Amino acid sequence: MSSICNGCGKAFKKRGLESHRRLSGNPYCAAGYQKQDDLSDYEGSDPLISSNIILSDSEESDNEYEDPIIVDPHGDIFGSYTDCSSMDLEINTERNEDLSSNSSDTFNSDDEDETLQMKGEDEICAAEEHCFEPEWDLLPMATESWNNTNNEQIPVPPEARLCGGYKKELKNIPFVCKFGQHAGEVLQRNQTDGQNEEYLMNSDDVENPYTPFSSKLEWEIAKWAKLQLIKIDGVVENWLNKLIDECLPGHPPFVRCEVMVGGEVCEVYFRDILACVKALFRNPEFAPYLVFAPEKHYTDETKTVQSYHDMHTGKWWWALQTSLEKSKPGATIVPIIISTDKTQLTLFQNKSAYPIYLTIGNIPKEIPCKPSAHAYVLLGYLPTTQLENITNNASRRRQLANLYHACMHQVLKPIIPAGIDGVFMATATGDIHRNHPVFATFIGDYPEQVLTTCTQTGDCATCPTKNKKLVNALSSFDADPAGFLQVCKEAGIKPVAEPFWKNLPYVNIYQSITPDVLHQLYQGIIKHLVSWIIAACGSAEINACCQWLPPNHNICLFMKGISSLSHVTGQEHSQMACILLGLVIDIPLPNSLSSTHLICAVQAILDFLFLAQYPIHTDNSLLLLDHALNNFNTEYTERLHIDLAKNAYRATNHKDEFAQMTTWLSRKEKIHHHEQYITWWLTGCPQVDKKNMATSCCHAVTIDKITQEYGAQFFRDALARFVTITNNPGLDSIAQLEHDLWDVHLPTQKFQIWHYIKFTCKEPFSNQIYTADSIHARPQYINKKHEVIPGHFDTAYINDGTGINTGTDEILGYRIGQVRLIFSLTETTRSYLFTSTAEVPEHLAYIEWFTKFSHEPDPKHLLYKITPAKDRSGGPLCSIISVANICRSAHLFPKFGPVAPEGWTSSNVLDKCNVFYVNSFTDAHLYRIMV
Repeated sequence: MSSICNGCGKAFKKRGLESHRRLSGNPYCAAGYQKQDDLSDYEGSDPLISSNIILSDSEESDNEYEDPIIVDPHGDIFGSYTDCSSMDLEINTERNEDLSSNSSDTFNSDDEDETLQMKGEDEICAAEEHCFEPEWDLLPMATESWNNTNNEQIPVPPEARLCGGYKKELKNIPFVCKFGQHAGEVLQRNQTDGQNEEYLMNSDDVENPYTPFSSKLEWEIAKWAKLQLIKIDGVVENWLNKLIDECLPGHPPFVRCEVMVGGEVCEVYFRDILACVKALFRNPEFAPYLVFAPEKHYTDETKTVQSYHDMHTGKWWWALQTSLEKSKPGATIVPIIISTDKTQLTLFQNKSAYPIYLTIGNIPKEIPCKPSAHAYVLLGYLPTTQLENITNNASRRRQLANLYHACMHQVLKPIIPAGIDGVFMATATGDIHRNHPVFATFIGDYPEQVLTTCTQTGDCATCPTKNKKLVNALSSFDADPAGFLQVCKEAGIKPVAEPFWKNLPYVNIYQSITPDVLHQLYQGIIKHLVSWIIAACGSAEINACCQWLPPNHNICLFMKGISSLSHVTGQEHSQMACILLGLVIDIPLPNSLSSTHLICAVQAILDFLFLAQYPIHTDNSLLLLDHALNNFNTEYTERLHIDLAKNAYRATNHKDEFAQMTTWLSRKEKIHHHEQYITWWLTGCPQVDKKNMATSCCHAVTIDKITQEYGAQFFRDALARFVTITNNPGLDSIAQLEHDLWDVHLPTQKFQIWHYIKFTCKEPFSNQIYTADSIHARPQYINKKHEVIPGHFDTAYINDGTGINTGTDEILGYRIGQVRLIFSLTETTRSYLFTSTAEVPEHLAYIEWFTKFSHEPDPKHLLYKITPAKDRSGGPLCSIISVANICRSAHLFPKFGPVAPEGWTSSNVLDKCNVFYVNSFTDAHLYRIMV
């Protein structure tokens, strides 16, 4: 029988494989050889399958084996089931009652060696497992890790080092050191409680919360008209606009200025930046979360490793606070975050807008990520002229750059004295601080970064080796205006006489530039990676593999492939990144080249992509990246273009549009402001709504349909086993368990069925409920269009009784299973089957298991390999568990082989394929668990 080398993927006979691993110059082959030897001392010949075999009582053996640990049927791993409010069970009622059963498991592959190997694994697995349930024992820790390898020549992947200890630091409760002294102190308190109270005092009718509208109906109509882009012709429109403009408070108004450049008059619209900062600082929705002073967060009390997440935990705020405390004690720093990005308003008329967005670093970063939170303020619109009347290209580029910096200087000029001397601002609770607004962060894509830093296109906008040289060159204009152009040319920068950041206090513009995940990673690196893979592997094979991937809540299936897509967005590239590694694991390369280097390159790029987006970093984890992100990038401000530019343009008559856009946006902001006040008036403080478990279910389904349509072939036996173990939790004899199964008689032939589980989470600041994950278990049905919709049975991570808890960053104690059925027992059935002392969960699930996780992932691509677990008769290994033991959904990459077998589809691949790899890249949360 041939064996496969995990390092290079080549097939060898057993003796040849040992020689190859021992003598190969490939470090991954050598790593596989070393790991095989170490694991064989503990487990036996196969590192993927445990040799801890359980024998039944009727078999004779001189060896002693530990009793199997059964999945806790009561959900105690997660606490009482009634406490699991993050799950929401609902129903899909569209179902055909007369559908055939799903396809049986087959292995349709041309790889004979892989088939023989998997038969051997199935035999070991069948000997290891007994009856219908897997053996639940704690997975031992690996005897060797990437950190402890004896071969110094083996490259240590960053993710292996992270899993070796750096990631565990992130789970610790941080040890917080506050800045102390007088940083961020409250100087005094207003007599009024805050903004809402002041709003109420200025109201003409304190008994009517809808004032200046006479009734709730009138207010609802006004809100509907202004927020839904509805145009009302005639007197009503004029009356409504006048009422909003004159009677409702809002953000500061826009100011229009004209700039003469190159003989052309350009318009710039902007607001008073200090007034906008005051509005954000005083917003009642942000008041509970505002941060006023820096902190240092450490992973433990030794204070040796610092962690970073929000801006106040970074070194910049701490250093600036230290400097200000020497001359201005009691200062509250307000980090100014500016974002600019030009966007198209029309497809054919070539009209564009150049918005400037503003937020402050005192607001935790999770809030500005949501456009509905209104944590970003539209600060203004910059000119979009191309200065086409200037025929000299070099002169036109210089004047466009100077126009941009002149307009930005005009917008940001008020924060120069305020940043130095401070300005008094009040929060929504009436606390007055002496705020120092300081330009801290600039968010923009690469063209904006180059324009802002005055560097040349193609150069790095943040290169630390050039920063001092660039600043000196730009400062030479005052000393030698005549030689300024030559100095800038020698320095390789744009000749901008007055950069907008030149006189801003405490600013290093080259440290203020943030990396751009959207354009630099997704629309840059991932875009080229996809093109590279298609060119290397062929579009036909890549497209076919895309169509055969199983569905998952966090995965977008490209059913027509990815090679023919045009105008691909950043979101689509993000979705492609989740499946790229699975497409190339087994794909053949031209001229019989090894795919090892291709797989390593794809895996390394994906690791960098996911590591760079960690919401929290430590000093140690930052060593894994050249640049770590702070979650400020154009991915969030790009979404603002829809609300603050494109929708505003659609509301105009497309003539003199910017004046109309600013007016329309001002009215919209006033409506939002008034809506917030009405909510506060009517409810006092917004109450947190608790999410209850949905109890509606579909019609009762018979056992025959459960076994045929849902594929739960051994439902009767699994339920009998669950009943026996629940009634007799102390059973330690397999023979006694098998004997007691005959005493279980089901009093009913129908069960209540659910078709999916929803995992819901609550936003930490808005308290909004959203669906974080879902698991489907529904059979084939015919929809209203008479189309046959295939069955959908998801795989999931399941706590086997030894897992720490849900959301843990360890896979130890978890196992992959396919959810075939979600059901519950009626009160009558429970009272008949179970003893009075037994604790029976309300919702149960029928699971078909996969093999356990190996102690180490595959060294070539660092994914875990699993196969469907079989019982002694060769059937699927299955059991019934509490739904509370299901942690989250799982996505599997089928092992396609050199050529994916015909007949595979996205809906049947889980049944037809016999080898899978667990996808670690479905989302950022799972990546932190699996890596």
